[in-house]
Amino acid sequence: MVMIGTPQRIGSIQKSRQRWRVVVTAGRHSDGRRRQIVRTVDTEDEANDLLASMVAEFGLTAARRRQPGREAGARLFSVSLLLAGGPLGLLPRRSLQSVADALGITIEQARASYQSGLTSFEADRWAVACAAHPFEVWGWSWIELAEAG
Repeated sequence: MVMIGTPQRIGSIQKSRQRWRVVVTAGRHSDGRRRQIVRTVDTEDEANDLLASMVAEFGLTAARRRQPGREAGARLFSVSLLLAGGPLGLLPRRSLQSVADALGITIEQARASYQSGLTSFEADRWAVACAAHPFEVWGWSWIELAEAG
């Protein structure tokens, strides 16, 4: 099996019994499932050519698509701490939907942030929107990052 792409798989070529199967991931369905497109050809060379043409046809890239409103930068803060009420659990527990509502973002954007983490700027915004100080939510790691600059 040949994999194309760096951190995120764009597509694959798989040998089935007598044919080659080319699979690409082209976005997501409305319910959040990955949309995969599968085509078969007779030879490995045809499979490589087909994969390249499918990547071009669907405008696929290995770069992670950035959610609208997402900030660039290192993602060091976990949303799960905000949902759990901080490192000591002293704040009210929250659902991801209630946090998304407080921020005025969609649940899909909140899920993307939950999976990838938050930048320091996003961590500040999310904590304040939920009526908490970022230190109460992320503790000393937030202080250390603020001191570093």
